[in-house]
Amino acid sequence: DLSSGYLQIRLTERASRKCGVITEDEVYQMTHMPFGLRNATSAFARVMAHVISGLEDCVLTYVDDFLVFTKPNDFDVHLDALKQVFERLRKFSLKVSPKKCVLGSTKMHFLGHIINSSGYTPSLSKVEIIKNLAAPTSVKEVRRVVGMASFFRKHIQNFSMIAEPLTRLTRKENCFKWEDEQQKAFDKIKEILTNEPVLTFPDYSKPFHIFTDASLVGQGGALMQKNENNLFQAIAYCSRTLTTAERKWPPVQIELGAIIYALRQFKPFIYMAEVELHTDHKPLAYLLEKAQAHPNLARWLIELQNYNIKIVHVSGKENLLADALSRVFKTNDPKEVENLEELEDIAEFPTGEIPEEIPQNEIEKFVVSAENLQIIGDILCHKLPNLYPRIFVPVSLRALIFESFHSSHLGGGHMSMKKTLKKCRKYFWHRMHADILTWTRNCITCQLRHSPNPPYRAEMQMAPPSTLFAKVGIDLAGPFPMTQNGNKYIMNIICWFTKYVISVPVPDAKALTLAKAFLTNCYLRFGGCIELITDNATAFTSEFFRNFCSMLYINKSYAIPHWSQGNAVTERSFRTFHNILAKYINKEQPDFDEFVDIASFCYNTSIHASTGETPFFLMFGRDPIFCVDQILDPRVHDPIALTDLSEFKQKLVVSLRKAWEAADEANKEAQLKSKAQYDKLTRNPTVTVGDRVLLRNYCGKIGTSKKFHMPWKGVFRVVKIDGIYVTIVSCNAPSAIPKVVHINQLKKCFEDLPPIVTVPELTQEEEKAINDSNSQEPITTTPIDENCPEDNISREPNEKKVQPP
Repeated sequence: DLSSGYLQIRLTERASRKCGVITEDEVYQMTHMPFGLRNATSAFARVMAHVISGLEDCVLTYVDDFLVFTKPNDFDVHLDALKQVFERLRKFSLKVSPKKCVLGSTKMHFLGHIINSSGYTPSLSKVEIIKNLAAPTSVKEVRRVVGMASFFRKHIQNFSMIAEPLTRLTRKENCFKWEDEQQKAFDKIKEILTNEPVLTFPDYSKPFHIFTDASLVGQGGALMQKNENNLFQAIAYCSRTLTTAERKWPPVQIELGAIIYALRQFKPFIYMAEVELHTDHKPLAYLLEKAQAHPNLARWLIELQNYNIKIVHVSGKENLLADALSRVFKTNDPKEVENLEELEDIAEFPTGEIPEEIPQNEIEKFVVSAENLQIIGDILCHKLPNLYPRIFVPVSLRALIFESFHSSHLGGGHMSMKKTLKKCRKYFWHRMHADILTWTRNCITCQLRHSPNPPYRAEMQMAPPSTLFAKVGIDLAGPFPMTQNGNKYIMNIICWFTKYVISVPVPDAKALTLAKAFLTNCYLRFGGCIELITDNATAFTSEFFRNFCSMLYINKSYAIPHWSQGNAVTERSFRTFHNILAKYINKEQPDFDEFVDIASFCYNTSIHASTGETPFFLMFGRDPIFCVDQILDPRVHDPIALTDLSEFKQKLVVSLRKAWEAADEANKEAQLKSKAQYDKLTRNPTVTVGDRVLLRNYCGKIGTSKKFHMPWKGVFRVVKIDGIYVTIVSCNAPSAIPKVVHINQLKKCFEDLPPIVTVPELTQEEEKAINDSNSQEPITTTPIDENCPEDNISREPNEKKVQPP
């Protein structure tokens, strides 16, 4: 043990200035590393690692503690190792504390453990503290007990499952309540530590053995090797409790998860070594030999290929090592159950016993439901007292029943879940309500037709431009009736900052025509722009137009199809333009191109609601002179008072700067106001990569009425999410070009899966009923408990109806 370890490390001059003590007279700087610095421990550990570099085969360090070890019965080798350590300490001017040093010992106390040649056990002084602890009386004390016991968790097999009743009390949703279950866990931990559990050191010349097991509470594993007497000795234990979601996994997934967890925990020991994996779950022994596996297990099976393992099946009775504590808190107290003979008939499994995983209350419900089955006219029926008997439907026919009453042309109609369930209740099977609900929700046809309004509404994204022509939008209106000049379209070019509109009539919507109109009327008059936003019209998406923008060093952006908010400023300008043109155009000879310049001038000289200024003023720094001004306002004829051109230029620039700053603030304020109003109805999207989704269908099938229009189309798969923009690809045509859409245009598609069996099928029950079909009298039944939820239907108005689950 180093003597005042930190104080032996000298500080640099720069670090020393930061470690000063201020007194009344002067400042005293630390020359050596003091205790309490945030990075002191990590810096000291790096120094120690450098000191023993090359001696790792016989020396271990933990902060300022050195542990020198060699093989037993070879004292000369040990002396040589000590000599090398002392030479290193002398070389780096480090001093040890003789009082704290122990030399030439076969047993050592190190970091709370007693270490010898056989292995290591918890230190008795530490164990005594836990043994003398009283039962906790608060959540804080429970955390303290669990924290102290966790220090020795690698010595306790299935520690997580043993301590689960204690850790359960530390959750926020649970209130403190110390019961027998917690006391048993507390006493069990004390008992195990009292027996001084020994962990041995690994021998890499021998194969490793891993024992795993899992229960509904947690997963556990033990790493072992055989000694000279062919007996297993423990090297390490690991365990963890299952989450709420994991406890719903099927047994094979929980058992395989226990194997993966154990392999990851023991990887430093077993990687590249021969390992035998012992499990009492027989299907796992054949899992590696299957050509195909369930997708949930495929990733874990691939991970198993990284290890040299052999899975060996061990019966549950022989796998006591991993199994004993994994079920330590599972109550197996026998309860009296009536009609035990029926229970044995129903639950006869290949092993000849009832699986322990079935809770007792489920077994009782299982028996009660079987008691209400009768053979009526060679047909298995479900009959409750005073209720009309219903035919019991096996699994193989349940899909047919649902399709007949939901999707069939003769009696289906894709009606709602309640109406479909009402039809299906002429028959009976367990958990019918849950099955009908799942199948109705997963019906693709119903999803394409119902809920026409998008379920998502993402927050509005703001991107206000901050200067002239930083962002320019282009949109096309038409076709209109051809004018005498041969024009059929109106192209609006608008600066998003000033809202200044350049309106150009064009004869067609070809890329060459539009590019020439933009170049002549915008680029060569006002200069270039940084970003150009258009819709996805063919002319704008053509290779020619994209090359044209690239040649002018303009960033080309596209709005989302059928999403006008992407080019909202340009789209909104057309509404005003159409109102102006409609009031001036000659109805007998609608030559709109003669009034386009008039409409744009009227628009540009009117105050815009977003900026509070006219686009004309923000563009040119002055207000226009109108005809009426020349008649009534004599000031328009006055000469400019300034004689110096530079002074005029300076004042013009200053006034423009102020107007632009005011317009920028007004733009941002208007967008914030719109965003606050828009975001009131925000519904956060829950779409993630890999989800199946439906896309809003804006264009119905040609030749069909809008009344029969399907508001959704699909199915698509989400492959990328970038904020509010989602890239999707068709599930029916995966090789098709992916689409980029707005997230508000999607809704989640529920899987169109075959009918799901929600409860185990009563195969033995049905076989028993068929074998008894020749009986002259139906099987007698016992009245059902009113608290037992079953799908029942009453034929008498005065009879009590039992609610479906």
